[in-house]
Amino acid sequence: MDELDDLLFEPPEIGTGLYMPGLPGGGSTIYDRSVNGHNGTIAGATWEKTEGGLWGLKYDGIDDVVELQDITGVVDLTVLAWIWIDNTTGWHGIFGSDHWSHDGDVLIQSSTTKPTLTVRGNDGANQNPTTTYTVKTWEHRGWVYRSAAKTYAFYYNGEPDGDGSYTTAYTPDLTSIVYGKTYTDRWWKGKLGFPLRFYPRELSAFEVINIFQQERHFFGV
Repeated sequence: MDELDDLLFEPPEIGTGLYMPGLPGGGSTIYDRSVNGHNGTIAGATWEKTEGGLWGLKYDGIDDVVELQDITGVVDLTVLAWIWIDNTTGWHGIFGSDHWSHDGDVLIQSSTTKPTLTVRGNDGANQNPTTTYTVKTWEHRGWVYRSAAKTYAFYYNGEPDGDGSYTTAYTPDLTSIVYGKTYTDRWWKGKLGFPLRFYPRELSAFEVINIFQQERHFFGV
């Protein structure tokens, strides 16, 4: 198999909570190739191939979304995703809860110029990375939340991009999870690439840069 086949078809590493390589052909279903089988359902978003041969979904910012299955038993988490935003006006949801009603609800979303992390119960504060978006450009972003330690961190194109702490520890609530939306009406406008990776633990900086280097040229970065 070539490098692209290795990336898409080899099983993900042990401990992966969600791994979606994003291969079309499943109709409205997008398959999770981790051992957990958290398959998603595509509603409205359409497939688009990158120049490097990987796939992404194009979202209209109105009602396109991927509905994911609940992820339970999570204490710490890392989310890695390729994102392309068409504009930075208003709120645009990336990954997280389709509601805002439980302590621990996780929202990863665009607040004007940066992809923020919010965990309900922690003063409702949106935590921001250092680096702002470059619109209409593929970027690899990472979000880390350590519940017991009450800390968070960000990655931008494989490199650390800011961190900080919360005042209270809240266990993540990952029910009613969606990709391409957060809250009740914050829809993504642009593209979200694959693989989408979720880990029920903190990835090390070495692991994040290794994943970025493995995938970057498929997105022209």
